[in-house]
Amino acid sequence: MRPIKVTKVPPTPNGPIKYEVQYNEKDPLMHVADKWNWDRAQPCKRKGFCKGGRRTLQICRGSMECSNTKCPYRKIYQFPNRVDFTRSKTCMHCKVEPSHVNCSARKYVENDRCHKKLMVIYVGEHLCTPKANEAKPKKEEVENLLRTRPTITTGQMQIDKVREALLGDNNAQEIQDVAMQYSNKRHLQFLHTSINKKMRPGGSDIEAIRLMKDDFVKRGLDENLIMDIGEDSVILSSKQKLHLAALITIGQVTEPVSLDGCESHAKDYTEVEMTTYYPVLRRNVKLVSMFVPKPGENSENVAEMIRTFDAAVNEILPSVAREHGLNPDDFAGRGLDPHSYVGDEGGALWSGLCKAKGNDVKNKTVSDLFHIKQDIRRHLKYFKTDKDGHKFEQLMSDAYNATTSIHADEAEKALENLIIKRSTNVKKMNNFKIWWWRRRARWQKWCRTFSTSSASSAEVANSKSISASGYRKRLLDVVTTECSAAILEAAEIKRQVLGLRTVGRGPTAADREENLENEMFLDKEACVSAVEHIHEKANSMTDSLDSLTNIESAQKDYRVNVRDSHRADKRKKQSRNEKKQKEKDTRSVNKKQLKYFNKNVNDITMDVLECESGMTQFTFKILDTMGYLETVVLSKDSFRCSSPACKKNCHHLVWVFHNVFNFPKHEPLIYQKKCTLAEWQKIVESFPEKVPLSRLPKVRDQRYTVTVRDTKRDAKCAVCKKNLTYGDIQACMDGAYRTIHRAWIVRTFFFCPSINCITKMPRNSYVIPFCPSTMTLNFDSCLTLEQTRSIELPR
Repeated sequence: MRPIKVTKVPPTPNGPIKYEVQYNEKDPLMHVADKWNWDRAQPCKRKGFCKGGRRTLQICRGSMECSNTKCPYRKIYQFPNRVDFTRSKTCMHCKVEPSHVNCSARKYVENDRCHKKLMVIYVGEHLCTPKANEAKPKKEEVENLLRTRPTITTGQMQIDKVREALLGDNNAQEIQDVAMQYSNKRHLQFLHTSINKKMRPGGSDIEAIRLMKDDFVKRGLDENLIMDIGEDSVILSSKQKLHLAALITIGQVTEPVSLDGCESHAKDYTEVEMTTYYPVLRRNVKLVSMFVPKPGENSENVAEMIRTFDAAVNEILPSVAREHGLNPDDFAGRGLDPHSYVGDEGGALWSGLCKAKGNDVKNKTVSDLFHIKQDIRRHLKYFKTDKDGHKFEQLMSDAYNATTSIHADEAEKALENLIIKRSTNVKKMNNFKIWWWRRRARWQKWCRTFSTSSASSAEVANSKSISASGYRKRLLDVVTTECSAAILEAAEIKRQVLGLRTVGRGPTAADREENLENEMFLDKEACVSAVEHIHEKANSMTDSLDSLTNIESAQKDYRVNVRDSHRADKRKKQSRNEKKQKEKDTRSVNKKQLKYFNKNVNDITMDVLECESGMTQFTFKILDTMGYLETVVLSKDSFRCSSPACKKNCHHLVWVFHNVFNFPKHEPLIYQKKCTLAEWQKIVESFPEKVPLSRLPKVRDQRYTVTVRDTKRDAKCAVCKKNLTYGDIQACMDGAYRTIHRAWIVRTFFFCPSINCITKMPRNSYVIPFCPSTMTLNFDSCLTLEQTRSIELPR
């Protein structure tokens, strides 16, 4: 047989044929692979073959083919399944064992290493099915995609690639080729997993960020974009932000620094940040931010962030001071040193600040007007009328705007009098008043030596960020987004250096100075009026002047609050009002209802077969203890049950509330038929993540068949209990049945051939009742024409 010279053997060659393949010294067997299903190669000697070579034989293993005529694959494609089989060698579509197609074809490979020749000989014709060609994406392509989008899933990868081709200028065939290339999700998952083992060791976002920081340094990027990485925390900043912090320290920028913790976009993480207003960019910028696992707003994390940031600022402080003609020794070791820190009343923030910078930093902490008003509004509910609440707001405003300690003390006395006479919770309001007045150096004008904005810049930045996008992301995505934002800020600063127009929309430095001058003018006018008032009434106030507190003592009396009353992640003590309300609710459940619960619900077992949940309605299908299938519907408008016996009281509803929503028997809500919006919200919040459903046996075909009873063993109709004997016409079907031992089995149900029987649900069962409009009744071929006509059913 004369050989055919080829570079590579064809995909599906049939023998007898002989190929001489171009020899490749590095990998001789690279071009001998084809699409047939060969068995393992075994040595095979031949007389006259070179002893320095290797000759092997492979026998075709054949293929599998599903011989089931009712297989869905055969019904749809009109040919048997030859591809989709499970590891247990059953058809993936009908679970039937396939038949094996034997094949006697053989393949000889003669690798003559001495003479650099490679022969491939095929003997016999194949009767089996070859493997189909499959175009798969390359590993390098997937690796490049994961580099730019490290948290993308395989499903998103498939959709994005096809969408990119669909929205481009590709024709229909090119789009189909892309879809075919990325249709093998299992292969993409394999590539995704193997690449992530390198890019994300251990599957951790923190380790991925650590590798990203090393990559940034190798590529010559700003090493301060990811400033520090702990075991479970990340601190972010940038070179430009450090430069701005150094300008604040040397006094070239006089903006206050805001400190705040907020709900992060990163899932299961809290963000702690320091923010200020950049007068040249004309917007708020983050000096440094730290991502820590929830609940992360504590003093240790705040102190760690401030120490890390100060250490980085200290490295560039000498050079920045020299640039502005200042002595660098005057600023050595000061880190970020603004004239004031602004924030809320969270004690964790200020306690962490003191841990990092010492207790002297207390004199620089300021409460902004936004949080003062916020706390005032939270306590309006403790007054009897709206008029009293308005009076409370006015007195707190007078205390805030007091120009002297005399005015502040007058507002304090008036507030004490109002609390005693008109408050519904005197102890709560007295604690509020004491708590704020102990911190007067932070918020009252008469003892403050510097001013601040009406709201924390961090609070403003957080509100804008949350309103922009409220969904949660992976930490890796959030960190890359923050790094990108820092690089954009650097580009905006470079625009100004290159002489390009600025793009900020906030107030300019001149506008802010003008507003400050206006405020100072109003304060001076108020001070003049206060001096005139004191001069006119000096004699009447002589006795009270000795008891006034000056600025220095106010600063000394101030103590950092180490207990944060506004933290959402801390458990608060139950208030007395809540205890009274709970006791009231407990008393509202009478003895009759408790007796009803103990008799009909307590230690009663029912089967939940189906559950459909939504924000406006919950639907449950329950098989009760009597074997009847009932439907329980909970909605905002009313609670309903399909049982005709549940008109006044419904033990199905109470059972669902107690066993599914885990409400106690003393909860008055479970005995109601309607609910308020607050009670409905309580129901929605109590709905479990997973409802335990009963495991029902699988029934393939649930259809009703009319036939003649051919056994002498009697049966009863599953609905009306009428005896069915030998020769009677009957309707039968397979379905799930609950035994007396509460086990579910598959059972054949027999019915009278009547519309009244087969359209009803048998007891202790879960079947599909017959519906004339949607179901077809099957008649056995053994029925005569007279018997078919005698059946009172629609056909």
